[in-house]
Amino acid sequence: AKNCKELIPITPLNSMLSLCRLLKVFCTTDNGVNPDDTDNFSRLLEMWFLFSVIWSIGASVDEDGRKKMDTLFREIEGSIPAKDTAYEYFIDVKNKTWNHWEQKLIDGWKYNPSLPFYKLIVPTVDTVRYHFLGNTLLMNLNPVMFVGPVGTGKTLISSGILSKLDENQWKVLVINLSAQTKSINIQEIIESKMEKRTKGVFVPRG
Repeated sequence: AKNCKELIPITPLNSMLSLCRLLKVFCTTDNGVNPDDTDNFSRLLEMWFLFSVIWSIGASVDEDGRKKMDTLFREIEGSIPAKDTAYEYFIDVKNKTWNHWEQKLIDGWKYNPSLPFYKLIVPTVDTVRYHFLGNTLLMNLNPVMFVGPVGTGKTLISSGILSKLDENQWKVLVINLSAQTKSINIQEIIESKMEKRTKGVFVPRG
């Protein structure tokens, strides 16, 4: 990634931390990584490791960088289909293959006429894969940040993930930021939604 441009530069340490987090949430028995399954354990472990590398070390680069990283990924893993880049594929655990994210799109999708226009989310490859990644990390209590140019759906994807959280287990606080927002403003907003126990100690309400 040394010759690639990052949308937001991240340190090698943060890249490795992201990699380890992804490995922890994806390398599970539910995802086929079962030491007792001697026939498939090594293969699925290798696939999930590369998938985690793609979405950690390779996640911060721009579109040109993704093409360069794709060349590297294909040198490591020869079974990724030739169409598009490695970023367009997820792991089909059942068949132990790389499948295009398009296969996760809902056939015959119809919009909900009762929803206001600004809340409509038309499923695309981007919304499907980033929802999958963001939701998986969040469900395993890992922080998530979506980065990209204006108008790429970051807010909609985040809102979609948050809207499906169990209200009995999660409390959502939306904070809108601008160029004039200061750190004290954010602190005050967060503290206003918390219950103060003692000096400097705040807990969620309820």
